[in-house]
Amino acid sequence: MPEPDKAPAARPAEALPRAVVRESRRISIVWLIPVVAALSGGFLAWKAINEKGPTITIVFDSAEGLESEKTKIRYRDVEVGVVESIGFNEDLSKVEATASLAKWIEPYLTSETNFWVVTARVSAGEVSGLGTLLGGAYIGMEPSRAGPPERSFVGAPKPPLVASEEEGSFFRLRSEDAGMLGIGAPVYFRSLEVGRLVEEVLDESGEFFSMEIFVKAPHDQRITTSTLFWNASGIDATFSPDGLQLNSPSVVSMLVGGIQFGRAPSGDVGVDPGEDDVFKLWPSKTKAMEPHYVEKTQYLLRFGGSVAGLRKGAPVEFRGIPIGQVVDITLQYDFEAGEMQIPVLIETEPERIQRSGEPSPGETQEDRGQALVEQGLRARLVSESLLTGALKVELEMVENAAPARILFDRKIPEFPTAPAALEGITDSLANTLARIEEVPLEELGRKVDRSSARWRASRTRSTARSRRR
Repeated sequence: MPEPDKAPAARPAEALPRAVVRESRRISIVWLIPVVAALSGGFLAWKAINEKGPTITIVFDSAEGLESEKTKIRYRDVEVGVVESIGFNEDLSKVEATASLAKWIEPYLTSETNFWVVTARVSAGEVSGLGTLLGGAYIGMEPSRAGPPERSFVGAPKPPLVASEEEGSFFRLRSEDAGMLGIGAPVYFRSLEVGRLVEEVLDESGEFFSMEIFVKAPHDQRITTSTLFWNASGIDATFSPDGLQLNSPSVVSMLVGGIQFGRAPSGDVGVDPGEDDVFKLWPSKTKAMEPHYVEKTQYLLRFGGSVAGLRKGAPVEFRGIPIGQVVDITLQYDFEAGEMQIPVLIETEPERIQRSGEPSPGETQEDRGQALVEQGLRARLVSESLLTGALKVELEMVENAAPARILFDRKIPEFPTAPAALEGITDSLANTLARIEEVPLEELGRKVDRSSARWRASRTRSTARSRRR
């Protein structure tokens, strides 16, 4: 019977192999994943912070058309920001819109930067913002580098009339009456729209309007010190031997008003206007193109009869040639004379009268005026228009005029007057009627009746004799 296997003999501990532990200095590739993820996250965070644009607030009267996180801010139809939130100011009187803008626009956020809400606008002068009917309202922006940096803005009620980058010049005008003109009214040169009215302010005295217009380049170079401006609003119609003439650059100007400018008829070229130059805005082209004179002389006329039909601005003429106009008409009671008088203040322009020859030594303008009055020069009222009944003042040489002089010792020199031509006709008719009334019409009528009765009786007797025969 075989013997069972014997277990191997145990080896001594010193004879067994031992494991050698060595520390590795290499980083495991496994750690690269979280490191790369951390670096990527940090880079994205740094990039987001670095590229984040400025945050601004814009104050509006209302939030009409604005929506948080939807309303865009655009410059030249390029999106540059978005409205993040909409709230109120402390007293709830205004709406504050908080918006974030692109980083590159930050240098253009200054005190001169403008914001406004763009919506569809339809006016007599222009139509704008029609794209908002489909895409919704947005905030328009006009950036500027002028002025100090700013982060709080007040939104304008409408877009600026003149873009900051638009080339051109501003000019000041002055007018006694604004007529139909309003902010945004067009400015024309030879019926071509070349600018806009950007400001219209009533002077503190209330006597005139101060206006500012913007004329685009290169048309602004056409304006010199001799340039004339006139109100092109409505219809400027004049009658002349050639017929009816209409002076209006466009239908728009007739409806919403407009300003037109052109060269003076005198041909004076003028020089470039200075910053302090102010141009007069004439009420019409007709007035603008009339000769303008600097020297003015005022006289007071006293009429005893009616001046119905005489108005301020009525012409003063000498033998049909205009030499001035009526400035004022008043009613005055003379206690010493016990009668009503109508003082009429006229203003003449001596420069209209061309002089020939040399005046006598020491002779003054007053002396020449007195000499003409001594020869019969008088002021009288004549009809300007039979259709309207308007009157004008005519200086005429009146035959057999009563002696008179110009009273230069008064505050305003008084010029002698003569009865109006119409008054002469009226007096003649009155005299004729008075003579007619003096005729004994009743006695003449009785005599005619007696003569007629005798004639009828004689005729009857003659007829009876004829029948007996």
